[in-house]
Amino acid sequence: VETIIVGATAENQASTVSGTGEFSLKEGLNEIKVKVTSLGGITRTYNVNVIRRSSDNANVTSISTNIGTITKLNDISYKLVVPKETEKITSENIIVVTEDPKAQVEKMSELQLSTEEENRYVITVTSPDKSTEKEYIIYVEYEKSSDATLKSLTSSIGTLDKEFDSKILEYTLNVLDTETEVELFAEVNDENSK
Repeated sequence: VETIIVGATAENQASTVSGTGEFSLKEGLNEIKVKVTSLGGITRTYNVNVIRRSSDNANVTSISTNIGTITKLNDISYKLVVPKETEKITSENIIVVTEDPKAQVEKMSELQLSTEEENRYVITVTSPDKSTEKEYIIYVEYEKSSDATLKSLTSSIGTLDKEFDSKILEYTLNVLDTETEVELFAEVNDENSK
């Protein structure tokens, strides 16, 4: 509630009433004085104290980013897909808009990204009245590569029937019949490919 309308009627119709109308409410105590003045000039003041509590709202309207693509998974979880060159996520990369503009937002200052572990960026939102705290989690993943090609293909012995070309998918390896073991060495173009 941001405003209140105060109305008052004097018991004696000849008396005048002042201090009524619409009032803006600030957080905390709001003192409203309604004065009734009789025809004889006697004034009586009625004090109306309105206490406006702070909000307990710790919800976010949106979480966005200036790096990669973010998708909402549920009320508190998001997925962020970033380019494979990205090394870290900083607080400047994440934009949080809260339902209550007075809510306090605390973001991780930095998250070093890993290809070995789950990458979780945590945001904590505290309501203005400090009674509610919500944690929002962004799961950060690298964008998936569509490159499934080899950079090179070699063997420990023998020779391939043609020079390697990543667009050619079939090769014949010629080896001597006396060889008992052959190792093939394949190098991918995209280091994230398996």
